[in-house]
Amino acid sequence: MKTKEDIKQYLDTVGFDCNHFNPGTSLKIGGIYLQQHIEEYTDMLYFLLNLDIPIDNILEVGSASGGNAYVLANIFKPTNIVIIDDNTHHYHQKRYEILKDIQYKEFIGNSQGREARKFINDLNIQFDFVYIDADHSYTGVTKDFYNFKDSVKLGGYLGFHDAGIKGLPEFFNTEMSKDNSFELVFDVFHRFGNKIFKRVK
Repeated sequence: MKTKEDIKQYLDTVGFDCNHFNPGTSLKIGGIYLQQHIEEYTDMLYFLLNLDIPIDNILEVGSASGGNAYVLANIFKPTNIVIIDDNTHHYHQKRYEILKDIQYKEFIGNSQGREARKFINDLNIQFDFVYIDADHSYTGVTKDFYNFKDSVKLGGYLGFHDAGIKGLPEFFNTEMSKDNSFELVFDVFHRFGNKIFKRVK
């Protein structure tokens, strides 16, 4: 996939949760049940495809149906995909069918707890891309950030979905603004928002 149009054409085949996420469109409903705004997601994927490093190790914090993991696996062909999810989302059971042909490691439980942190530590992987899309409260995203920020390798990338809603704007204005180990390199908002930071220290 070399262009944004290539990415959009691919996404149009995989299936979204519902079109009220994407007003004015007629995207396929169902499939992998993506919960993304297509323009935001297309822009983010295009950005990731043009990074200065390969996306070979991916950690997704909050997976729901597994739709995002499915897309990342098929686009980037990573060596490792790791998922952390508490299986409370109403689409979580679909994840096992959606990801049946994809090799991945998974922790089921609270992403904010010590057990999740230990699970990641024990894998001994420094990730090229960590994507946080779990508890969107200020407290929740803050705990996820501190639990997994050190898993991003130096020169790697940390992304946040729903970056423009709920507790995330406050989180960026407080916690992220005082952490000089990460630099904002991508920011898009149409409905939910995606932000990506590069680890520079």
